[in-house]
Amino acid sequence: RGKLVDAHNALADFRVKMEQYYQDNRNYGTGTACGAAAPAPKNFTFSCTGSGQAYTAKATGNSGSPVEGFEFTIDNANAQKSTALPSGWGSATVNCWVIRRGGGCA
Repeated sequence: RGKLVDAHNALADFRVKMEQYYQDNRNYGTGTACGAAAPAPKNFTFSCTGSGQAYTAKATGNSGSPVEGFEFTIDNANAQKSTALPSGWGSATVNCWVIRRGGGCA
């Protein structure tokens, strides 16, 4: 469970950096290269897609790691979602970041 927080913290920090980028540039960036540098949370692969005035950032649990099967997102509206969960952790998509089995959220 403790490893999930790495993704949550990285996504929350990234959102702050994206808002700072937006303040300076009046857009979030486009394509797969959002305006701010992507974090590198341990056990997760990070990605971001932007369309200028919106973005979605995603942390996906690495295959073979303790967090395999988890996927969390955040967007420009601060919508925090669990978009994939391993068996026994509840059903995705959940409009929060799951932190415990059964779908309990932060």
